[in-house]
Parts: sequence; structure tokens; C-alpha cells
Amino acid sequence: MALAGTRSATGALARCHGWQVDALDGTVGQVETPLFPDAEPAPDYLVVRLPYDRGWSFAIVPVGRIARVDPEHERLTLDVTRDAIRRYPQRLPIA
Repeated sequence: MALAGTRSATGALARCHGWQVDALDGTVGQVETPLFPDAEPAPDYLVVRLPYDRGWSFAIVPVGRIARVDPEHERLTLDVTRDAIRRYPQRLPIA
């Protein structure tokens, strides 16, 4: 991930609500909210809002899929296609 391991990447991901999300083949949606593990400053998943003809759907995307973080333009780029993102789970499993 671009900026990986830096405080600016961690801080940016922690505040990325509403950012545009791009896939390898174009824009896919926007970040609804980052999801954090217990007592951690950085998220491990992002809930991405996906537009559809009849409203919205959601995908739970692991932050490991992020290829680039652009805080200046409030944009994330993932390393997968739009179709792959649409096949991601819509909710986390309950442990």
C-alpha cells in the first residue's frame, strides 16, 4: 500500500469516511466507515458503499487490498476489479 507503515497512512485510513474508492478498472463507490479491531489505531476492514440501480449495497474490504492512499484527494485505490469487490461479503461474520 502506498504510504504503508507510516503514521500518515494509518491516520488517513482512520479518517477515510466518505472517501472515493477506485478499483483497477474504475470507481466502485465510497467508504462508508472503517472498522477497527479492539484497541487498535488502524482499521483492518473498510465498509465500502456500492451504488446500484435501486439504491446501495455494501462490501467489507480488507485493508490489505489497498494499493494506494491519497489523503489530499480523499481517494483509495484497491488492487482488485469492481466485479471482485462486488463479490466481497456484505457483513462480517459474528465470532
